[in-house]
Amino acid sequence: KPDRTAEENDRLRKLMLEWQFQKRLQESKQKDEDDDDDDEEDDDVDTMLIMQRLEAERRVRLQDEEHKRQQQLEEMRKREAEERQARQEEERRRQEEERVWRDRKST
Repeated sequence: KPDRTAEENDRLRKLMLEWQFQKRLQESKQKDEDDDDDDEEDDDVDTMLIMQRLEAERRVRLQDEEHKRQQQLEEMRKREAEERQARQEEERRRQEEERVWRDRKST
């Protein structure tokens, strides 16, 4: 997804690696257990792995949303600061023009 930062892509990659590791670990454990229970347990493991993956995706999505909110907030603050500075500069310019006008008028 092009919206993600390198940090977010790295975090997602790490989550996927962890998920793959957990899946392999569970598969390894399954091989050690009875063949009779394999089908039911495989379904349970698959369900658990799907749940873990969905949760990992949800966390990444929430982190992406929070990151976007933080960026928007930072942009708003920056614009507000720029507008405030422009207003202050305009006020200083106006006051200087008034001072010059008063000085000319008094001489």
